[in-house]
Amino acid sequence: MAYFRRTGATTFQPTEHVGGAWKTDEQHVAPTLGLLAHLVETDREARGRDDLAPRG
Repeated sequence: MAYFRRTGATTFQPTEHVGGAWKTDEQHVAPTLGLLAHLVETDREARGRDDLAPRG
């Protein structure tokens, strides 16, 4: 079950699975935030940077 389909190098299309619990015709924010987190991590890895994560 995918929340988004990739339609290009930087574009995505939501699937029917992103609908909200109360209004299924509206997109729930959680899948979008998950996609955003994935893209930030992918960009960080592509740049070869680890200074964006907290140091322990």
